[in-house]
Amino acid sequence: METHKMDRRVIRTRKNIRQAFTTLIMEKDYSKITVSDIAQYAGINRRTFYLHYASVDEVLQEVERDLVDRVRTFQDYVDLLNPELDCSMMFFRLSAVLNENAAFLERILHTEAYHIFFNRLKMLWRDALTARYTPELRMSREEFALRAEFFTAGILSMYACWIGDRSKISLEELGRTAIRMTNAWREEVLSGKKAEFRLFGSNG
Repeated sequence: METHKMDRRVIRTRKNIRQAFTTLIMEKDYSKITVSDIAQYAGINRRTFYLHYASVDEVLQEVERDLVDRVRTFQDYVDLLNPELDCSMMFFRLSAVLNENAAFLERILHTEAYHIFFNRLKMLWRDALTARYTPELRMSREEFALRAEFFTAGILSMYACWIGDRSKISLEELGRTAIRMTNAWREEVLSGKKAEFRLFGSNG
């Protein structure tokens, strides 16, 4: 029983520390957040903070991991390469999670922390797609990985742009655009044909 109580206390303390961090990042630049700031907001002392985290960076990494874990599950909602299935639910899930965390992501959008988060999420999604679909396709793992890189980086960059300037387009239209892009990508992958591009300035 004592161990169970201690586990709950640890979980609660770590949660309070993460909540304090996300509150602070809404108020000040990430680079200016200190351990003392977080401890004060969380209602603990510095010693207690260091029992759970080694640094402010480590708190951010855990916040990012939590968000990545939530986002990466959206790919389970649909078989991307099944043309009979609608991918709307996948983007509904992605939009909901990112919109819920838009304020936090907007605050770190132009920091090194954001690029680390973005790349981690992109790689997780890309690698999951590659592992799932390569056995079904008549192309090498490397060839499909390039297509997956194009798709995941493009979709996530589009959402990043929306987070940075949400006044220009609604979340619903953003989702519809993502669906159209996904359908075009899916069609290209399933056809096994490479799109033909005309170089700018070329003749014929």
